[in-house]
This record gives sequence, structure tokens and C-alpha cells, in this order.
Amino acid sequence: VALAFAAMLAASAVVLAAPMFSSRIIECFIGARPEAHFARALATLCSLYLGEAAFTFVYVRCACALGEEVVASLRRDLFRALLTQRVRFFDEHKSAELAALLSVELGTVRTLVVANASRDRGFRAACECVGTVVVLFAVAPKLAPVLAFAVMSFAIVTAKFNRKTGALFAMDAKAQGAVSASAAATLGSVRTVRSFGGEAKAFRAFGVDAERARTSGVALSKARAALECANRGCIYLSLVVLYTFGGYLVKSGQVPVGVYLAAVGYTFGLIFATQGVVNTAADVKAASAALGRARDLVTARAPDPSLCELIPTQAQAGEVGEKRVGGESKGGGGGGGGEWTANASFSEEEKEARWETSRAGAAAARAAARGGDIVLRGVTFAYPSRPDQDVLRGLDLVLPRGKVTAIVGASGAGKSTIAQLLCRFYDPDVGILSVGGEPLDRAAFNRAHWLDAVALVSQQPTLFAGTVRENIRYGRDGASDADVAAAAAAANAHDFISELPEGYDADVGEGGGALSGGQRQRIAIARAILKDAPVLLLDEATSALDAASEAAVQSALTRLMQGRTTLVIAHRLSTVQNADQIAVMDRGEVVECGSHEELLRRGGVYAGLTNSQRLSF
Repeated sequence: VALAFAAMLAASAVVLAAPMFSSRIIECFIGARPEAHFARALATLCSLYLGEAAFTFVYVRCACALGEEVVASLRRDLFRALLTQRVRFFDEHKSAELAALLSVELGTVRTLVVANASRDRGFRAACECVGTVVVLFAVAPKLAPVLAFAVMSFAIVTAKFNRKTGALFAMDAKAQGAVSASAAATLGSVRTVRSFGGEAKAFRAFGVDAERARTSGVALSKARAALECANRGCIYLSLVVLYTFGGYLVKSGQVPVGVYLAAVGYTFGLIFATQGVVNTAADVKAASAALGRARDLVTARAPDPSLCELIPTQAQAGEVGEKRVGGESKGGGGGGGGEWTANASFSEEEKEARWETSRAGAAAARAAARGGDIVLRGVTFAYPSRPDQDVLRGLDLVLPRGKVTAIVGASGAGKSTIAQLLCRFYDPDVGILSVGGEPLDRAAFNRAHWLDAVALVSQQPTLFAGTVRENIRYGRDGASDADVAAAAAAANAHDFISELPEGYDADVGEGGGALSGGQRQRIAIARAILKDAPVLLLDEATSALDAASEAAVQSALTRLMQGRTTLVIAHRLSTVQNADQIAVMDRGEVVECGSHEELLRRGGVYAGLTNSQRLSF
């Protein structure tokens, strides 16, 4: 920072000195100064120009590096703010919209910082404006009225522009982000688009967003054009006044010709510097609109306090921590619900204390999960996006410690919602969710600690772009290759992984697109196996497998479920019939509960479903 500031001041000082020596060269030609001074003036001027170029190189290099760091820091802070939001926040905002905010809209901040550093704009232009005014008043006070007119004209035009275009910049930033979000959403689902022949529909939808962006861009460009036109009018009028009034002063002998020539040079410098300040003002407006949108987005809802404790230190210095909570690994990355401490900003004693506190919380969560039943008592819940539609209605359900509970029922009955509540993605609107008799929202461990005790395999598993090994290891960072392979073998995934060209180092593609649905499912199961959590949630975990693979995976899951509190959501009889208890749900309530044999003897809803080997209706 100091080097960039010093180089900028030096370059500006050289720029301010140059007109004085250029005017001396002309004075030598017209006889106003001895010709013997010509060589010295020319050498001095050339030295100044070379020095300005060198100082500018240092300034631009340092300022751009600093600017990139500022933008990277902003992106880290914004990403941290997004990650600490509750799950309901992501129900309300499109992922592509948030990605566009991080890339496209914060790109305007990068333009402000980097582009203004690499040109004669921004803080340097402001310094040159001030310096030029001071020098001009010192060397040519009689030309001060012309200078005052030029400066005041630019100031008035710029102030009016900034006052009238704030809404235009905000609208344009939103429209440009929508274009990026639309493209990301379509290209990220290209297989679905292709399978339904939706290319034309997607193109039309993108065209609507692109047209809105064009309209907002045109409106903004009109405002920019008006500003440019007004500025040029001020420039030309100032020059006309300078030429006529200055010429009169020279002719009357009130101002020496050399001083007049220097004043002309300073005036041109002032014009360019002022233009740079004006352009910077427009960039500031665009960046302010983007930052305002980001601020409004992340402050609209309160973040998750447990995640606020987990992530802020991780973002400092852009580094992840050295120690993981809730697992045995103390190395690198993330995943598995673990908590991380920072490499910087804390003393070793503080980092150790934070790690011990977090480890104690995760250990308490795992101990509670192993030591008591999980109970949902009188739970009523509606998703925040549909607050008037209760998905669960006074639900009562006990998941006995170390036992397997299967849930069956109609689509929309609330089965997957129970899994999301058990993950504490949401809290019940009414009722209590407890473990070992202690409500989870008042437990000695927080939401992040609880998730360390839970492993979830959903109906549509998410794989991250990267290798097979990295995706499995996401369950327990720092796990050895042998542990990864063992988890894959237990999930019946080792054989197909070994047949891939690069084995465990094969790239799974975006969202696992390079793998089949069954292969993605088995990698997700392997990830859960590796996590070794005391609570296991299987939400249609075998739905994408063929009969042979399901049998092998079911055998592995049966071994995995032993001694763990397990919730199985399924629609196949083979998946649930060996559960310790089966809960039948309808319209957000448990209408039957018992073992497979007990429910068959009752001859109720479950018995009717088993006749068709189908457990959904």
C-alpha cells in the first residue's frame, strides 16, 4: 500500500512538473528564453517522462495487486455470509442468482479498483486535479476564473448525474446478474433440457432476460452519453475562454507567453484528470449498486449463529483451518459437518481453546445421539416458502436409540421433511425435537455440532466437481486411501470405480454428470459410511439402484445400521421389512406404527400396500 501510494504521488508530481519544462522549450524557440537553455530543458522533460512511466508501472502493479486482494476479500466475505444463512434462505433465492452476485456483480467492484488503477483515473486523477489547481493558481492567478469555471462545471454535471442514475445502475446490475443466472441454470440442467426438447423454450427464456439487460444497458448508456456530452461541452467552452481570455492577457503583457503555455498544458491536464474523476464516479455508482444489492440480500434474514461461529475465522487471510472437530483428522479441508479454526488472527492458545470447545460440542452431540432416543413430539411444520401449507401436523414419532425406523407413505406426506428436521435444516413451527430427553434447540451443542453426528444420503445425492476419491473423502477429511476404498467396497462401489480409466482419481464431472445415477448413489452411500455418524438418515437411498446392486448395498447398509439410530425412507418392501419399526404417514401424520409383522396382522394401510410390493400411494 505504501509503495503504491508513494509511486502514485511521484507520478502525479512528475505530471505536474512537465508543463513547466515543455513551455520552456517553446520559449527557447520563440526567443523568450536563451537557446542555451534548450538542451537542458529537453533533457529534463525527457527524464520526467521516463520517470513518470517508471513510477506509473510501479503504481499500477502494486495498486492492481492490492485491488485484486480487496475484491477477493469481498468475495470471501460475501461467500461466508451466504454460507452462514439458514437453509430457508436458499429456498427463497436461486443458486444461479447467488453465483452471479459473486461473479458478475462483484465484477463491477473489480472494475472500479483494478481498471481505475491501470488508467489515469480514481485516486490518482483526484490528486492530479488538486495538484493542478494549486499549481495553476500559483503560476497563473489571472487565469483562475477560467479554471474555476471548468472545475465548477464538471462538479455540477457529475453531481446531477450521480443523483439521477442511482436507480439505473441498480436496475442494470440486477438485469446483468439475471442473464448470468439464467444461463447458469439452463446449462447446469442441459440433460433435462435436451431430454424434453426444451432448447427453444430455454432460448426464449434467456432471450427475455437478455432483452431486459439490453434495455437497462441502453437506458444507462443514454445517461452516460448525456454525461459525456455535457462534460465535453464544458471542456470545449473552457478551452475557448482560455484561448481568447488568455490570448488577450498575453497580448496586453499581463501574462508571459511561457506562463500562458504552461497554463494551457495544465488546463489540458486538469481536463483529463477531471474526466478520470467523472468516470470513476460512474464506476463507484455501479459498484455501490452491486454492494448494496449484496448487503440487502444477506441482511434480509438473520444468519445461523452456529455457522457464524464456524466460518468467520476461516475466511480471515483466505485460509482454512488446521484442525477438524468431530472427527479424528486434524488436517486441511471441510466436510462432514466438522468445524474449522483459522491459521491466522488468533494466538496458538486461542486457536487451541476454540478447537477444544468445538471438539467438546461435537463430542457431546455424538454422545447424545448414541445415548438416547430421538423424539418428535407434537411437531407441526410448514416450509417458509409455503407458510400456509402445513407439511407436518402434530406429528409424534420416536426413533429408538440404535434401532432402525422406516417411514412409508404417499408422496408429499412429509417423509423427507422429517429427515430435514432431523438434520436441523429447519426448526419445527410447533412442537419439540429432542434427543435423550433434551430439546435440540436448547442442547449443549449447536446446529453444526449436531450435524457432525448425522449422516444423510438423499434421493438425489450431490457430488462435487472433482475426483471420486475427493467426493468419498468429503465424509471424513483426512481419511486414508485405504479407508476410502473400504467405504467404497462396503457401498458396492469399489468394483465400478476400479474399472474407471483413472480409478479413484477419475473426475466425476459437474454434479457427478460423468457417472450413472446408481453410481452416484453408491458414492454418496460410501461417503456416509466413511463419516461413521451415530445417526443415519437414508432418504430413498437405494432408489436409483438396480436389483443386483440394491441387494449388495442393502447388505452393506444393514451392517452399517447396526447400533445406529437409523431413519429409512423408502418405497420398496425389501428396503423396510426388516426395520425394527415402520411408521406409515398420511397428510403429515403417523397413522400406523409397528413392526412389519405387526402391521400385516392389523390389516390396515400398510398391509394393503404390501400386497403390491409398493409402499407409496
